[in-house]
Amino acid sequence: MFPLAFVHQDGACILIHGTEWNRLDLTDVETGMLLTARPTPVYNSDSKNEHYLDYFHGRLLISPGGKWIADTGGVWAPLGVVRTWSLSDWLLNP
Repeated sequence: MFPLAFVHQDGACILIHGTEWNRLDLTDVETGMLLTARPTPVYNSDSKNEHYLDYFHGRLLISPGGKWIADTGGVWAPLGVVRTWSLSDWLLNP
């Protein structure tokens, strides 16, 4: 399942999509502007970057009001893991 969803936020249509196996990004559909421009964290066994995820993103589900995202991904083993987070917080701190 490819991680992909659309949400309407403050009059904009936003595409939430997987850009790497362990990374999601937000793109403004109308302008094509990437809203989550940031460096991709790299795994380092000596000092793990807090933003590095050892997690495969799965199906994305948006709450009815567009405030929350649920991700039905998983980790190595395979082991399914459901994660949720606030879309508005993510937009404020990409």
